[in-house]
Amino acid sequence: MHPSNLVLTSHQRLDELLTTGYNLALMDKLGLEVGPGRGELIGYKIDPERKMGVVARVPPTSITGESKSLPEWSKIIEDEFHGLEGTNFDDLEDPTSIVPKYIACMNAFEPTIIDRLLSVLSPNPPGITDPPSLWNDTPLEPDGPREINPKEILYITGEPRPLGSDQAKSSGMPTIFIGHNRSEVWAIHWLAGKARERLGSGIEVIVVDEEDVVLPRPPKLESRGKQGEAGQGKTRKRKSSGDQESSSRQDKKEDEETVVRGTVVEDVTSETTRAV
Repeated sequence: MHPSNLVLTSHQRLDELLTTGYNLALMDKLGLEVGPGRGELIGYKIDPERKMGVVARVPPTSITGESKSLPEWSKIIEDEFHGLEGTNFDDLEDPTSIVPKYIACMNAFEPTIIDRLLSVLSPNPPGITDPPSLWNDTPLEPDGPREINPKEILYITGEPRPLGSDQAKSSGMPTIFIGHNRSEVWAIHWLAGKARERLGSGIEVIVVDEEDVVLPRPPKLESRGKQGEAGQGKTRKRKSSGDQESSSRQDKKEDEETVVRGTVVEDVTSETTRAV
């Protein structure tokens, strides 16, 4: 990293607001109407302000007046993220006939969060009778339906979890797993798009994956045995000048291996700004 580079980081907020969770940008891209104060799950563990998710009602299509089926929504979401970690559709009875009425984007997949989601959708939730004071959930429709069928909720989250998977299977709730890394890449590209809107087309965004970075090898340490031998008067053979030059070239080569594979960074001109 060059000393003149500016680095801004906020992993918790990125995870909270732009991956699977309280992702209003994603819900908007899916054509779902959401807004502050409606269908929110806020509060987790000891943090009463942490946003855990949001849910929206699925509108009917403008042409036929009918809502999209579960396979159609799955294809839309898969295209948006360029792939999926998986689904639980094999656990459902006749998933092709399911037509979701609600889509929830959640930052966790556990029974308590699922029960809270049902509470947000219904004034009489089946699993929660006395919500903790740390929760600040807001109902989607205060005068909404009294009973919610989990089969009508499409649950979007990051990774499968055993307890959440068991509850989703027993209730028949369809679930799509985006994958944590894939959702973070989506977030980075969304931020890049916003940066281009504000700064113009001269900005280039390079997404660097940690797995693509080759780190330099740490220096080798002599064993105590070798150090002891040196202390007993044994001398090590001194390298010749040719060997020293060869070793220097090898060290330089290893240093140059600290690069990002598949990325070529050219000289930055005054007309182009690069964001890494």
